[in-house]
Amino acid sequence: MAKWNFKVVLAGDGAVGKTSIRERFMGKGFSSDYLKTIGADFASKKVDVEDNQISFQIWDLAGQESYQAVRGTFYKGAIAALMVFDVQDSATLTNTKNWVEEAIKGSNNGILV
Repeated sequence: MAKWNFKVVLAGDGAVGKTSIRERFMGKGFSSDYLKTIGADFASKKVDVEDNQISFQIWDLAGQESYQAVRGTFYKGAIAALMVFDVQDSATLTNTKNWVEEAIKGSNNGILV
């Protein structure tokens, strides 16, 4: 069985649902209580696909501007960054441009956004 490791970063403004996406991917339920991510949070999940074992490392980045200085390091080694926005808040969609730029600047291997 081939084994693969993929680092994926969830990025976007605060309170857009990054943590909820991570929790659902991990098989956990949805929580309506908002708990701000401090810095970054991490989860890992292994998935078997045919003859491959894929290990996903999911990094959930804090969306608040006060964490901007430390976020760049979390993109290094990531194969992809998923930009998350709130469909009810158009400013969070507009801000994805800044998040894409941050991901490209912070990655060291040509990240898929």
